[in-house]
Amino acid sequence: MSDNNGNELLELVNLSGYPLQIGLEYAVKQTYQMHQWSVVGREHFWASPELKKEGFIDIILSRYNLRMVVECKRVLDQDWIFLVTDRKKFNVRKSKLLRSNINSSNSNYEWLDFNLLPETFESPFCIMGRDRDRPSIEKLSSDLLMSVESLANEEISIMQFHPPVSAVELGYVPVIVTTAELHTCIFNPSDVNIDDGKVSTTSKFERVEIVRFRKGLSTANLDSLQLAHDLGESNKANERTVYIIHAGKFVDFLCKFQDA
Repeated sequence: MSDNNGNELLELVNLSGYPLQIGLEYAVKQTYQMHQWSVVGREHFWASPELKKEGFIDIILSRYNLRMVVECKRVLDQDWIFLVTDRKKFNVRKSKLLRSNINSSNSNYEWLDFNLLPETFESPFCIMGRDRDRPSIEKLSSDLLMSVESLANEEISIMQFHPPVSAVELGYVPVIVTTAELHTCIFNPSDVNIDDGKVSTTSKFERVEIVRFRKGLSTANLDSLQLAHDLGESNKANERTVYIIHAGKFVDFLCKFQDA
């Protein structure tokens, strides 16, 4: 094999996302003593019969009664910009995550708010560079959330075959780890010129390592909507939190992740 051919093959390898996934898994294993998260799955198949969707979870991590479901996204020369227009979204601890309740007689799961560290910015808006062909962060997040619910159902099924002695609660944390540079764009809504839809130059940009992306995202579990009395409550009931993390800070995030 010529050097040129080897370089071309290496370029093909590096254009894929697998090296990032493999490298992150290795980094987690090497730093286990620092954060106590262990790798319990990779390329884990999931399926949602209700929505006729299926795929593979890149990495599943476990620590005590927590599961972290990790989607790895390697992108080239791309910035992800999260819009923040409310000071209450600067130092957010709240995350809406999935919790399953498993016992011998009745098992279910629900999406609930939890107060967790580290504090981060929170945003429902993300601009992902100029490449229009890439999946939106909403599409990536929706698929990730479907995989989380599928995984929760899988664990419920496993424990039905091996019933626990006492009730078990499990929490699931959806995470997108990316090589994209993450930024916040902070501005006041009054700074938007509604004639042309542009933000004034007074907006402030800040590079960040972690963001809570919170939005009404598609998932199979719509039971919570039964409690909604109007569209406002329905909108809130559909909200989910997905952590967006720069790859270089993922291990640091694992070390800091805890109850507030």
